[in-house]
Amino acid sequence: MAEQMTWVRNDRYNQARKEERAAARRRYFADLEVQAAKDRLRQVAEEAAQAETKDAQRLNARVQAEVDRLLEGVNEVSAEMRDAMHRHVAQTQQEMDALRRSIGAVEEDAAELDRKIDALADQVSARFRALAEDAAGEASRAQLFSNHFHELLRRIHALTPSKLTPGVVEQELDPVSNFLTTDMACGDHQAAIGLAQSKIPEAVALLARLERLNAQFHDLREEARQLISRLGQQIQQLGNPDDNRQLMEIGSNHYDYDGRIVFWTNGMFAVAENNYADIDRRYSMAEADMDLSAMEAAIHQLNRIGFQLAECEDLALHEFLIFGMVQNLACAICDALTMDASWTLLSSGFAGDDARRSYQMAYTDGNGNTASFVIIPNREVSPQGSPGQIQFMVDVCDGVNLRNRENCAVIRNGLLERLRRCGIEIGIHNKNPRYTSNPDPASFVDDAVRQGDKTKEDRLAIVREQLQITTETGVNTYGL
Repeated sequence: MAEQMTWVRNDRYNQARKEERAAARRRYFADLEVQAAKDRLRQVAEEAAQAETKDAQRLNARVQAEVDRLLEGVNEVSAEMRDAMHRHVAQTQQEMDALRRSIGAVEEDAAELDRKIDALADQVSARFRALAEDAAGEASRAQLFSNHFHELLRRIHALTPSKLTPGVVEQELDPVSNFLTTDMACGDHQAAIGLAQSKIPEAVALLARLERLNAQFHDLREEARQLISRLGQQIQQLGNPDDNRQLMEIGSNHYDYDGRIVFWTNGMFAVAENNYADIDRRYSMAEADMDLSAMEAAIHQLNRIGFQLAECEDLALHEFLIFGMVQNLACAICDALTMDASWTLLSSGFAGDDARRSYQMAYTDGNGNTASFVIIPNREVSPQGSPGQIQFMVDVCDGVNLRNRENCAVIRNGLLERLRRCGIEIGIHNKNPRYTSNPDPASFVDDAVRQGDKTKEDRLAIVREQLQITTETGVNTYGL
């Protein structure tokens, strides 16, 4: 677990970590795309199966109702014409459904889609024109063309064109309806036939495009609603500590992980949660407006929130792991110093009583010397780039204020040698042969804690960058 969840302050390690997380993100989104494709194919298959098992009487009644509207007002309608019109309407509906299914199952560019739609429009228009030629008399033909155009317009208006293709129907087709009504009322049948013939292909093409856009809208709505529901449940679980508690083995000790993801992620989970709520609100507006581009953008952002939430869960465990390692090191140092009663613990605790910050300890040898330790919640990195021991700093002072620097250095080196003999890696911070003691213990502790806060914040900044999460302050989010 530690190797999988570590961010440290080291350029080479962080570059490798960044590349690893980038690869993880690519795998994550690739899996999402594969799953989405499978869901779309499954939905298409289900729709096809449902279409095949639809009640034949209902489908026939719908087709028959459209045929009746097309033939309304037409004189001397033969049984053959009625049957032919019935076949035309049913075939047109099948062609529309087939086009919509092919568009949903296969990704095609806009030019190819337009070509298919235009070809369908020409095919439907030519077939109807041939049917209309069999009508007895010019008035009947004009009525057929007028009825056909108005039926197409009725179906178009049922597909919310004002939102999906704003202005097109109002400017291009609605005026034609008024002109046709006027021509028919005035008996100008040739004008009605010519006008309807010129506009029916346009109406069929728009109807096909609206069928496609509506299908796309419903697919996006289903995908977004499922995402929103799943992420909402995930946020609720991650935000409830009781749902995340577990026993963790850290070193040779066991710790009860308290599940406080909000706390251990230093504000990042809270930002992801707020972003989710904001995207949810913006998606609701996009759905109400049937804004397909905005819906797609919201789905992309929701997928990123899902990735961030998974990483926040991972980060919280990592930060608790660091907390446990700090505790383990503090206990090991205490055992090493007090095993022969040569040193006595004076005080200990986390800076600001915050378990995410540095841990400080003060020891006395009974001769007026004070050893101050500050354990920083960050892991050193080996020359090979792998994370290692938790960092700590130590200083020795021979009173409230430093009196004998050389003597303090000797005592400090003795302490480090004792720790080394007890199997404690003293770390880079403490190997500097030119180290000099601080003027007083308080200033050493304050400086070391500030350094620890900065080291940890630098590490968390790397995480924020990788997750593309920005807190309001960007620093020291310990209050969250």
